[in-house]
Amino acid sequence: MRSFYGLYTNGKYKVGMSGTVWVYDMEDNLLGRFTETPYSYVGAFVPGKDVFVSHTNENHLVVYDIANMKMLKKIKTSNCGGSEDTGVVFSSDGKYLYCIQAHWNDWLKSRLVVYDTENFEIEKEFFSNESIIKLKEIEIEYDGTCYVLFGERDEKTGVIENNYVGIFQDGKIVEKRILNTKLNNWLDILRYFSWKRSGFTKKTFPLFLKEAGIKYAIPQNPCSLKKLFETGHMEY
Repeated sequence: MRSFYGLYTNGKYKVGMSGTVWVYDMEDNLLGRFTETPYSYVGAFVPGKDVFVSHTNENHLVVYDIANMKMLKKIKTSNCGGSEDTGVVFSSDGKYLYCIQAHWNDWLKSRLVVYDTENFEIEKEFFSNESIIKLKEIEIEYDGTCYVLFGERDEKTGVIENNYVGIFQDGKIVEKRILNTKLNNWLDILRYFSWKRSGFTKKTFPLFLKEAGIKYAIPQNPCSLKKLFETGHMEY
């Protein structure tokens, strides 16, 4: 296989992202590609299904039937160009997709949109009118606990003053832990989880962590937002 910015598998198929969406079988035989959205770099498989969702940098959420090589749905997510390099994850039962998106007309603001994976219609939306919280990453554990990585802005200046990892529950962040930059560089933490979201590909590594002086190696025990929440620091 060629080198990709994002690489994902569900055990039956592999999907490589280079702007174009490339589909392979498990023996690395090319089955086809999707070229309708030329800025596709990150995505995820619906758990237990041959359905793949791409979160594109041209502000679309695109749903593909991988087994039949069909695009099922293309959803506009924002009017702000290049604003979707953010977290996208499925609930542990695969019924819902949690997607961090930019505000429709202001890329400085973020929102959390939840889709029903039966039809990919919006089920709920959170933080749409929130100007303080800037969401970046989201992970859901097998027990359903949802962790988010986010910054908080100063109300007067709009500048992000503190960064946190927290637990999202019942439509709000119910617990949070401040990330002390003396323990870890905040930008490196963001880069690590962006790299993790790509599937730890070698091609994305220089974009995220090479400048931090870290040598390329796929983590044997990847850090999670849960671990970051519990310990306050991480190992690369």
